[in-house]
Amino acid sequence: MTTRTLSTICRTTLAVLGMMTLPTQAGTVEDHATGDVDLSSNPWFIGSAIGGGTGRVLIDDGETHDLRINQNVILGLIPDTTNKTKGVLTITGIGSTWNGPTMVSSAVYLKHNWSSLNVLDGGRMNTSSLYIAGEFNTPTPANQAAMVHISGFDAQSGIGSQIRVSGWMLMGTSGYFADTGNAMLSISDGGSLEAFRLAIGSTSYLGIQIDGKSSLKVDHVSNTTGFIYLMADGNVLPGTDYAPITSVVTSLSDIPVRAFGGEWNASTGKFTVLTSQTGEAGTRIGFDTNERAIITGSNSNPMLTVSVRRDPGDVGGHSLTEITATPLTLAQISQVQATAQSLDLPPAVLGGWYHEITSNRATMFSLNVGPDQDVDDLVFWEHRQTSLDVWDWLPFMPEVYWYNADGSLSFVCEGTWSSSYHHVDAFAITGKGEVGGGGEVPEPASLSLLSLGIAALILRRRNV
Repeated sequence: MTTRTLSTICRTTLAVLGMMTLPTQAGTVEDHATGDVDLSSNPWFIGSAIGGGTGRVLIDDGETHDLRINQNVILGLIPDTTNKTKGVLTITGIGSTWNGPTMVSSAVYLKHNWSSLNVLDGGRMNTSSLYIAGEFNTPTPANQAAMVHISGFDAQSGIGSQIRVSGWMLMGTSGYFADTGNAMLSISDGGSLEAFRLAIGSTSYLGIQIDGKSSLKVDHVSNTTGFIYLMADGNVLPGTDYAPITSVVTSLSDIPVRAFGGEWNASTGKFTVLTSQTGEAGTRIGFDTNERAIITGSNSNPMLTVSVRRDPGDVGGHSLTEITATPLTLAQISQVQATAQSLDLPPAVLGGWYHEITSNRATMFSLNVGPDQDVDDLVFWEHRQTSLDVWDWLPFMPEVYWYNADGSLSFVCEGTWSSSYHHVDAFAITGKGEVGGGGEVPEPASLSLLSLGIAALILRRRNV
């Protein structure tokens, strides 16, 4: 079993609280807290901007934290366009558990700056309500953005990471009012989510890895205008059937599901993995009769899997869709690194590809970026034409992504990768680690747009 730990290095000057004693119903338990954290009141604040930086709380090594009755927790209280005052709550390892009272009002709120809840490697969370960039019966501001990752399964014990919500779970919506929040939730590598009532807003997405273990179980799906993505990467065999969603009350046909790398049948509740085609980097691969293109690259970027969204009623392949992809050059990697350093973002390039794709549908990219990264600290970059004859590397947030302990990563970009000038022609992923040589300085036009790049982190792609 792999246990991931959070970095305690914050990007601004913080008051380090170190080991902090948290009050519980059943005595006390020591949890790790760093940065902008205030656990002395109700609600608790993790990343409230009071201390001026990211707040992190880590529950690991089999610790159990029992939340008091009517105790609420807020991550990322105040919006910040630099996304450097987010809140991060991570529960990791078998036996590590967050217990909130399940029959009374004790809610976990994730509000701004892509604040993150991570339940990893067999960790567990039980709560009565979970609000991700949304709040029950209250209109959600458009600038709210937050994400949840549930990942990890221990084969020896049969224990997977899990979140159980006994009441409302809202993603980017109030459940009733117009929804404008940006919420992301991923379930991967044997993780599971159980919720009594789920609502997903129109700019929010829930992704499930197709692996035979990751699953979603709900009683009711209400007022949902966003999508659930079923995501099959290049590691699952064609012709295999999976049942990743269970709904107790709501009919599966009433749940908005979109498939990548396979076909979803709502009447049977089965996802069938479809065929793939393998080709070398630089060759053109069509989607006439297959759903996945598996592209072999270099030692540093060995494989890229690309899948185009399949909608209900689609028959056959995508005859007008083709892709050509090659790993980034050293010059492109140096440009990404230099831009990330200038924005004070993780600069080590973990993977990246140049691509040409003829599709106006959502596209899923899958690759391995290496282990030992913090899922909430990964940064996604796009090479976008920002004006006539000017291209820049800009950070962006995909609709949804998952990252597993073995380094596998998949992410989805909805709609056409395009701007008013031209399409996006490359992507890169950066994280912690050593920066390679070079570190070229961005061109002057790039420097003039760096401030726009920071703001782009809280935006996500829209359908076009």
